[in-house]
Amino acid sequence: MLKDEILKILINNRSSSEKQNNKYIGKAPGTSHCNKLEVGQYKAQDCDFDVSESDKIEFTKGNYISGATICSKLGVSRTTVCRIVKKLKDEGYNIESSTKKGYRIIENTVCQSDMLNKAELEHEFIKAGLYKQNDFEHEGEKYIQKSEFKSLKIFYTDEIDSTNTWAKKLAEETGIKTIVCISASQTKGYGRHGNTWVSPHGQGIYLSIVLHPEICTDKLPVITLAAALAAAEAIRECSGVNALIKWPNDIVFEGKKLGGILTEMAADMDGVRYVVCGIGINVNNDTFKDGNLEYAVSLFNITKKKYSRKKLICDITKKFLKYSDAVFKSGNLQPIKEKYKSLLVNIGKTVRISEKKGEFEALSEGINDEGCLIVLKNNNERVCIVSGDVSVRGIYGYV
Repeated sequence: MLKDEILKILINNRSSSEKQNNKYIGKAPGTSHCNKLEVGQYKAQDCDFDVSESDKIEFTKGNYISGATICSKLGVSRTTVCRIVKKLKDEGYNIESSTKKGYRIIENTVCQSDMLNKAELEHEFIKAGLYKQNDFEHEGEKYIQKSEFKSLKIFYTDEIDSTNTWAKKLAEETGIKTIVCISASQTKGYGRHGNTWVSPHGQGIYLSIVLHPEICTDKLPVITLAAALAAAEAIRECSGVNALIKWPNDIVFEGKKLGGILTEMAADMDGVRYVVCGIGINVNNDTFKDGNLEYAVSLFNITKKKYSRKKLICDITKKFLKYSDAVFKSGNLQPIKEKYKSLLVNIGKTVRISEKKGEFEALSEGINDEGCLIVLKNNNERVCIVSGDVSVRGIYGYV
């Protein structure tokens, strides 16, 4: 999409100009003279986009990029560039235009810091060392990766029925090993047992990640726990909010739900084909008007501050890939068990277990290496809960 390409150029120029002002002398980052980067090199910590002859961008004095450069790079007219820049301004970007100098994005308004689109997401993931531009090419419906770089593929849309549904479709069709699906809103978002996940536009995080682990189906529960840990840690680091985990898949704050995880899989006679881990976080929601949301809360509700969803999405993804890789290699939760336990709100609390055969109350003691919840029943029988609904006293109105 042409708008995305123009925005990508402006974003790269924005970031590189900042680095030029703060760190570099002489040629601008992104050229073959930048920090001794040669054409073809890729170093996420030094440069925010691939360095190649075709990707070199002309940087002008004053952090502008000329309209002529954009036109030449994309093969479009100046009228087209002006029209698209106007659209970007209408969407909230603070873009300064100069007849003689060109264009530049002025950093950083509160609104602009939470811009969520493919160009912003790719830029954030490149900075984190998770993504390499132009590393996949089409072969029919399939995508072929061109390098050995351990990259993922980002898919973004403004609206989708469900990111998990979309992710499963892409997993079946594209052949990509690691897929990240992000939407600004969902019309049919869902959680466990088909419960509706209210997903208003531009407020929360609606993220699904596809992995292709070589593990048995009985080991899959640890993926949910790895995702919950990644989300809780990223939230705490981003906002300072004391986000905790309600086993196995809820992120909570002071008895209310801040986020949730839904893991789904596709399997056949040979084992697990792929796993989709859906992550929903209430970030900048002001109010919750739809559904039974008495016990929902957002980061904005808690702190009265707005947060960059693209940064939080990237941080969650990076942590999740790290933790899931660790548990896949070990075959159990041991590598992250102590971290998970340190944020587990269930420990030492009275819990109510709802199973097909009925309900019972018990004292939660923690988790084992397989990620099961260990509880002590009233008759002093200690049991491991593999699945089922677990209510924690003081959470979601359970008293």
